[in-house]
Amino acid sequence: MENVQELLHQVRNYYLDDFHEMIKEKRRLPNSKIIVEPALRQTNGKVGRQGQLNLPLRMDLVIRSTTVNDSVTVGTDKPLDFDLVTVDWTPNLGICLAPFRWEDCRVWVDGLAGRTDWLPLIDWYEKWFDEFDLKSPLKKELQEVVHRLADPQVRGGVTMWVVDFGSAPITAFEEFVDALASLGAVSIQVGEEKKAEQDTSAKELHQAV
Repeated sequence: MENVQELLHQVRNYYLDDFHEMIKEKRRLPNSKIIVEPALRQTNGKVGRQGQLNLPLRMDLVIRSTTVNDSVTVGTDKPLDFDLVTVDWTPNLGICLAPFRWEDCRVWVDGLAGRTDWLPLIDWYEKWFDEFDLKSPLKKELQEVVHRLADPQVRGGVTMWVVDFGSAPITAFEEFVDALASLGAVSIQVGEEKKAEQDTSAKELHQAV
């Protein structure tokens, strides 16, 4: 598991290096104010919620100046390259990691098709989203928060999630997998879609580990 944690650190840092560089670049703009990781809020100050799961969203950067009023999305050009990694997360759950983006993480889960109660995942997201910005004063720049969890999509009996882990630490990733395990997941494939579909299904991957 230590090897997996080290890999997660590398994937996260690969993205955050770009995030920090983008912040530096935008701060060079004259007379500008950079808002980092703001939650999308309504005029009454409450977070806006959307989608099947009724979840809030965070943006990466918002720029305010006399000449610019814009938002910026930070993304890596391609995933960090590494060899496929398989591990028994629990005795009943196998996970396979293929190259993936921290800010656009594709997760393919076997064992959840037909499920409609996503409370463990919603609770996980609300915890790491930090709606009231309680972490903000504690951090110099990034808040260690997740930015987005898309609604689940079911394809051929496998449930697919897209997660923007934002600046959240790898503990958030680990707790995300734990939440999926509590929902009954039996195998998980993390990675780009082409990688996820290579020569085997998510169920076969679990049987192979």
